[in-house]
Amino acid sequence: MTFADNVTDPASINYVPPQDRIATFDFDGTVYCEKPIYANFAVCISHYREAVKQDPGLKDIQPYKAAIENDYDYMNSHIVEFLTLDYVGKAEGNYIASVSAFIDTAVHSELNIPYKYLFYIPMVELIEYLLQKDFQVFISSGSMTGFLRGACTEHLPIEPWHIVGSRVQLEYSDKDSAIAFLRKENIIHNNDANGKAIGIYNHIGKPPIIAVGNTCGDVEMLRYAQDNDLPHLVLVVNHDDSKREYEYYDNKLIELCKQNGWIVISMNKDFKNIFIK
Repeated sequence: MTFADNVTDPASINYVPPQDRIATFDFDGTVYCEKPIYANFAVCISHYREAVKQDPGLKDIQPYKAAIENDYDYMNSHIVEFLTLDYVGKAEGNYIASVSAFIDTAVHSELNIPYKYLFYIPMVELIEYLLQKDFQVFISSGSMTGFLRGACTEHLPIEPWHIVGSRVQLEYSDKDSAIAFLRKENIIHNNDANGKAIGIYNHIGKPPIIAVGNTCGDVEMLRYAQDNDLPHLVLVVNHDDSKREYEYYDNKLIELCKQNGWIVISMNKDFKNIFIK
């Protein structure tokens, strides 16, 4: 808050004009629970299982087979295929609506918390605070753009155009005079690692002055903020609370925090409450 107060005070030597007040937040593990699997994976699994109900012949074909068997090894080794083949040939608008329905109705298998309440309340409050300070806040995630739009726009004060995610190719269709954008199976942007910095550059056109992440997949985004000539703040969420959420560490990232002066946020020590409810 001290940083935000300084960069928004016209009398401060660190003042940053509103057009340059860019903040980028990773999604999975930074704003929203990512264990035991990414929520985008959970949505895909539900879609693939529903497809098998409609056509049982799919059950022995990947990625449907992996979804039926909860084969996380396959999913993690075929991330792009698993995410992009979901809803292939169908309208992106319908995909986004299905994601919203999943988030609104599904319950986390281990935490027994509805998915709509898995947003980290301190991060939601930080986003709301930054918006009050005339920041432009973006979600930048390796998850699919359509998934993020379905998951975020009803539960975060984030507009659809403030989401930077991985993207599948979309095909324009005006069948029966109804415009739709059909999902193709090839990915045209993987918004992870250096792709995350590229995605921010292409989408926003300037570096953030605040960047928040939680894994080494966010490092290039964090460095992009650090490389900014304007005052900047880099935050890293550390999952160190096994009782209220999960405990897992990215030791390489923690070491980078020490080397670069990035601020580590302890979920155990700094989060009074973790989830929205």
